[in-house]
Amino acid sequence: MPVADLDLPTRLLAGGGPSAPDPRVLQAMALPTIGQFDPDFTAIMDEVMQLGRSVLVTRNRRCFPVGGPGAAGLEAVLNSLLEPGDRVAILDVPAAAAIAGALGSEAAGLDDGSRLVVAPAAGDVPSLAAAVHARGALLVLEATPVLGGGEVRVDDWAVDVCVAGVDHCLGGPSGLALVTYSEAVEAALRARRTPPPVSFLDLLQLQAYWSPERLNHHTAPTNLVYGLREALRLVLAEGLSARWARHKQVFAALVDGLRALGLDVRATPPIALVDLPDTCTDEAAARRRLHDELGVHVQPVGERTWRLGLLGADATLGNATRVVSALEQVLAAPGSVSTPRASPALRAASPRRGEADRPQRPQHPDAAGRNAAVSPRGGCAPHPDAMDSNAAVPLEGGRPVPPRPAGERPRGSAGEGRRVNTEPGAGSGGADV
Repeated sequence: MPVADLDLPTRLLAGGGPSAPDPRVLQAMALPTIGQFDPDFTAIMDEVMQLGRSVLVTRNRRCFPVGGPGAAGLEAVLNSLLEPGDRVAILDVPAAAAIAGALGSEAAGLDDGSRLVVAPAAGDVPSLAAAVHARGALLVLEATPVLGGGEVRVDDWAVDVCVAGVDHCLGGPSGLALVTYSEAVEAALRARRTPPPVSFLDLLQLQAYWSPERLNHHTAPTNLVYGLREALRLVLAEGLSARWARHKQVFAALVDGLRALGLDVRATPPIALVDLPDTCTDEAAARRRLHDELGVHVQPVGERTWRLGLLGADATLGNATRVVSALEQVLAAPGSVSTPRASPALRAASPRRGEADRPQRPQHPDAAGRNAAVSPRGGCAPHPDAMDSNAAVPLEGGRPVPPRPAGERPRGSAGEGRRVNTEPGAGSGGADV
């Protein structure tokens, strides 16, 4: 039976993650696949690490993606740091509890001798980090919903480990998680009594792959890495402060519009939870109509609760207006012609006619080029330093030049404690074919 060419409709992903990648990210992912140790690809790997440091506002030596969604990045961290019997405090990160349990670790409170504390990137992170360190523990920050759309400052906040899926505000492709950690964490990795139970998610092996040693641990999803490189580049081209402000403005407009419809909204930027009104007697039917007729996807998280949020390239004021208008149509009582008036904030935020679906993006300097420059040759790409978001990162040959973090040893120097065999074929990836 013949199968037709793949053809899919366009939906507005308004469910609070994942987001639809910018077209330039999709374009990057369609570029030719090359070998994982091709010099052109290893140069892209180096760029991804440096761009990732800038987005995370850190000078950590270790910053690289892990193959898999945000939960895979979190599992790599816990798999590599926790040993059986270790205690771990988990603060509102449900995925971490199942992972820790599978690794034989005991869930505990903040004051119960926990070795690690896992928390979301919300609230007063610097104060939490100080409290965690005062107890001799390490702080693992889960930043998937926020990174690229809200403030995350790894160094300023004294975060030991930060992990985030790249397909939410960051606007990257699903299937990668960005991880960074401090030298103290790397020392803890090397001090393990036994190797981690899952070799594929061993951070020491992964960092060796993403370093000049190029340990053949696995074959990278090269085209996804292209997409991540472009997504990170677009974040910095827009500017961190400007991107954070855009997400904040769009979220406020969306929440104001939802409340103007009389909906009960619980807001934790960039995600809103909306309780459906009593007049909506069939949640599934309303959601199907929203999806099939109006092209808007939302995420059900309860019997009568939807999760809403506009992230990444989807975070525009025109899309906020579109979501509010679509919900007004599908949630109206049968036979009702009521048209609740939007709040002044939403009316002020609504774009002029013809601009509703126009993404607010900077121009791509080389839309057709394989290696579109991070900035013009000889110039500087915006570097969101912890103190000055307009500081610059030097470039060499059109590529970002990473600073050597404090304490970094020259290539080939030996570390202490548990070591990773970096001889050819030593990793779990086998021969490079």
